[in-house]
Amino acid sequence: MKNIDYIIDFAAHVGQEMLACGANLERVNITIEMICRHYNVQDLGIHSLSTMITVSGSDTDGNTRSNTVRVLSSSLNMEWLKELHKLGRTVVRDNPEPSELPQLLETALSGIKTHNIWIVLGAFEIAMIALARLFGGGYQELICVAVNTAGLFFLSKAFSRIHLNKIITNFISMFIAGCFAGAMASLGLIQNFWVVVLTNAFFLIPGIQMVNSVRNLLCGNEMNGIIDLFKTILETVTICAGLASAYYIFGNNISLLLENSFAVADYTNIVYDIELVVLSFLASFGFGLTFNISWKEISYAGVGAMLVRIIYIALLLVIPDYRFIFMTLAALSASIFSEVLAMFKHRPATYYLYPFVVPLIPGDLFAFTMFGIWWQNGSLFAENGLNCLYALMGISVGFVIGSSIMHFVRKAKLKKYYSLNTKK
Repeated sequence: MKNIDYIIDFAAHVGQEMLACGANLERVNITIEMICRHYNVQDLGIHSLSTMITVSGSDTDGNTRSNTVRVLSSSLNMEWLKELHKLGRTVVRDNPEPSELPQLLETALSGIKTHNIWIVLGAFEIAMIALARLFGGGYQELICVAVNTAGLFFLSKAFSRIHLNKIITNFISMFIAGCFAGAMASLGLIQNFWVVVLTNAFFLIPGIQMVNSVRNLLCGNEMNGIIDLFKTILETVTICAGLASAYYIFGNNISLLLENSFAVADYTNIVYDIELVVLSFLASFGFGLTFNISWKEISYAGVGAMLVRIIYIALLLVIPDYRFIFMTLAALSASIFSEVLAMFKHRPATYYLYPFVVPLIPGDLFAFTMFGIWWQNGSLFAENGLNCLYALMGISVGFVIGSSIMHFVRKAKLKKYYSLNTKK
């Protein structure tokens, strides 16, 4: 193999692994470009989607190479992303021979540690119980959510082993969770069916993917944004279908209406606000562990979420009628916190951004919107659909503003670096 073969193949596979562990397209493209430019690849072409990457280029002798790789599955694994980010920096710093690149990638991936299954299950329990309390659930609902979460967790493990389609798994999982909650409500063991099932729906709703899809649309990755948004909507519709099927079985024994089943937020109550801040810490702490953030870094996930929640509450009190504006500012704060922390800790910003943004993800609004469509409830659909759109647009704009500043800084530094190397 020629050097150009090693370089292009290495860059493509690094991008493939980054997408597989949850990196956004901007970060993937910058990493691929950084590696290829470092080795003076000419006529560099990068074409990326969430499911496929094509990298092409040539060397100074005119030899060309193109490689297309597929991303078969994707899951959030921040330690994996951190090691790949570190690998890119190491290659640029140490300038290894191109023939050594495949071994470097293999070594980096083999050294990644993951939390064991019981820690991940415990993390999901913490996150789901915190969300259930955020929705106003009592201790009976919290217990029911905990049982359902364990069931959904082991179901997901079983489905992944047989590679069952996500649409099918969502339907089956939500149907089983809905039936269990319906049975508990029918027996009088829980008071609020909807708090339980909507909380457990968060286990399945691809919230990060939903936010990233809108972000891609705003950042010029329209095709990828459209594909991811359609996929998110389709997956959520199947969740609603599974829940609707369970509701039709137990609906006669569930008198509480969906739109009247959640506690009314009182942000003027300091005790209520403190509880929200603490629950945000627990939810992001739990989700951070499920994202495979290391124990040394996990406290940052919870603290960052607390700060974002405090800013969110403050903005909500000042401008309660302007959801787009206060969501934009809250997301901007999350983006800035993650970028600054990433700069000091030498991590990709995504490593901190995903757990920071957990308190802002409008999964409940999105689910209500889908419920409105499914049950042909026009008022439920219109009110929540519009608020969900404002929230998603606000979060995405906040991300774009925060990351764009660092994007241009990185591009400028990259251009300056290669300009100096060219002069040498």
